[in-house]
Amino acid sequence: MNRLRIAEYHFGNFPNTNLSGFNLLIKRVLSTPVLELVASPSVPLPSTKNEKPFMRWEIQEDQIEVQTPAKLNLYLEVLGKRDDGFHELETIMTAIDLYDLIRIRKLSRDESSEQIRLSCKWITVKRFDKSTSEKRGTVLGTDEPFGDLPTDKSNLVYRAAQIFFSETGIDARVDIELLKLIPSVAGLGGASGNAAGTLMAINRLFGSPVGKQRIFDLTAELGSDVPFFVNGGTAICRGRGEKTTQLRSFAKLHFVVIRPYFGLSTKSVFSKLELPNDVEQLNGQSIQHFGENWKSSLFNRLQEPAIFAAPEIAKIIETLNQSGCIASQMTGSGSSCFGVCESPEQAKTIANQLRSQRIGFVYSCQNLPDFSVPF
Repeated sequence: MNRLRIAEYHFGNFPNTNLSGFNLLIKRVLSTPVLELVASPSVPLPSTKNEKPFMRWEIQEDQIEVQTPAKLNLYLEVLGKRDDGFHELETIMTAIDLYDLIRIRKLSRDESSEQIRLSCKWITVKRFDKSTSEKRGTVLGTDEPFGDLPTDKSNLVYRAAQIFFSETGIDARVDIELLKLIPSVAGLGGASGNAAGTLMAINRLFGSPVGKQRIFDLTAELGSDVPFFVNGGTAICRGRGEKTTQLRSFAKLHFVVIRPYFGLSTKSVFSKLELPNDVEQLNGQSIQHFGENWKSSLFNRLQEPAIFAAPEIAKIIETLNQSGCIASQMTGSGSSCFGVCESPEQAKTIANQLRSQRIGFVYSCQNLPDFSVPF
């Protein structure tokens, strides 16, 4: 069997690999904490030297598998409150190579009386302490480190499938399996990516009856961050987040991401937000020079109210800065924070150092290029 390392520590990054007929195997390599994905030996594994795609698809006649990434907010300003109760946002988001996996399979009427059958699992891995042989953590599907995963319409994956069937009028049944690696209530957009990936994947599975523009419109009905994941890459998102402008040829970035052992709800963070009178919008010049100096480029208006709700956020950001990151901040409404690194080697080194401090789940990641789904 061919094996590819797909993660460092508890959660991980699916590689540029074919996932047809996959089996998941959790294995601890004592010298380096990893998760491994074991692929069927009948399926060739493409080279991992090439740049990772934004999403990875594998399609069979009655089944499709898709990996959906997380995101980071490099810039987030709240311009004000809208008449509909939402806030007007301006944010620069970039997709990162931390993935969930979704498998959708057509069902016959004999297999299910339900139109949508959804199952969800967290994927974690036991951590071995070499000095004591002590095992820590959890194993595939046996625990819920970030809370319950609903399997009804409160899950955006379920709602995305509902919207597709409502839009097309197709009378069919599907089984959807969601394997979660991206932490929830973390500001990483895991659920939003799941929703976009499900809508695009189920559309392809049934012959692409919905065009890309309509798919984009439907994702806006699912949530503020969901439209971003149709194209991915790096983009400026405005409105509630549904108005996206791609930033082509954006710099390759390397990050250390920490999700603390606690989450923050978006509602609670916004409830503590106090906007100044001098909120400035991004302009062409500021976008053109964005990233030239990361200490001045990174910005998140929600960071201050999040720190008010959870002072530990400030400590995590300071820890990232002291560890050698160029600049650090919180992503989204939290609770995850990230640091920008000079290289993938530096990101991995810092991540390894921070894991020993047990301040949360730690990942080393890079951002991803734009993605185009063949509709």
